Amino acid sequence: MNKFVFWTTVGVMTAISTPILARDSSKINRPINVEIVSSIGDGMVRVELRESLPNAFGGADIFGRKRNRGMVFLSYFGLRDGKAVIRRRTVDIMSDETTVSRGGLSTFNGTATQSGGTVSVSGISTRAPQSNVVTLPPDTVEIYVDAVKGGVLTVEDQIIDVLAADENIIRFKVRSNPKK
Repeated sequence: MNKFVFWTTVGVMTAISTPILARDSSKINRPINVEIVSSIGDGMVRVELRESLPNAFGGADIFGRKRNRGMVFLSYFGLRDGKAVIRRRTVDIMSDETTVSRGGLSTFNGTATQSGGTVSVSGISTRAPQSNVVTLPPDTVEIYVDAVKGGVLTVEDQIIDVLAADENIIRFKVRSNPKK
């Protein structure tokens, strides 16, 4: 029994002292390796940005939970001097959410006393701190891509191949980044 308790304690302490690396991830709203056509003014892609929820020791949540970091939107806005105009709008979200604040851990320390047929309870209740989540104002940048030869855009860990564009439409494919 003592060996079991010892090795369990060693295993838990090792897991706590070896932080899991925090990971950023992104999720795109378009299929991979499929030609897509967007009209002028339409959204081309939306990429949702997420990161590992930090635990009390600064590492990533062992259950793989994530918190929102924001979004990136690409929209097509026609041609200018023979180049496709793509607007990238980035919305950043800042959050201090952690495994503790999301878990909603609460405690109650108190006492119960009985007097006759009545029971009185008194004590202190503690709740997890509330998270602060702030959405920053969007940041917009215009990107110019050669409409004849095509071009490549990288948005977070997604690669967008521009195949062709004219005054009204753009043709593109999304492929995953082999480096991720």
